[in-house]
Amino acid sequence: VIYDYDSININDIALYRNMSLSLEKKAHLVQTGHYYIPDIIVKIKYETNEKYIIIDSKFSDCMSIKRNYIIPLAFKYITSISVSKDNAKLAGLVIVYGKGSDNQQLQSVYDKEIKPKSISPFFYTLPLCEGRDINALNSELKKILSVDI
Repeated sequence: VIYDYDSININDIALYRNMSLSLEKKAHLVQTGHYYIPDIIVKIKYETNEKYIIIDSKFSDCMSIKRNYIIPLAFKYITSISVSKDNAKLAGLVIVYGKGSDNQQLQSVYDKEIKPKSISPFFYTLPLCEGRDINALNSELKKILSVDI
């Protein structure tokens, strides 16, 4: 759970919700809420540094993800989340989806990146569909988890 206060002593997570505004389904901002519950929070520690990857899952196809979830999830898990420690970093957000073809792959939501500079935090969509090549999926997961701390 990501609370609207520093909860590191409760859950050892150095993330907090930085505003009480919520994005309603009709794209209206309303002042509600005190916490977020993403499906998965990955915490990676290295020496004194740590990074967090937020993973949210949807049983949808890639087009539905882009049409219905990108903006609300970006607001919720990128704009509305901050770290509470200097040595912590929100590395990125991954939307995992379960409908699609076995040839779909990890894709950045950002379609205007200036190479070789990458945008931080990252924002990916990741298909977890039946029939996906396990080696390709392994490679994609390594890419997500290997972001520098």
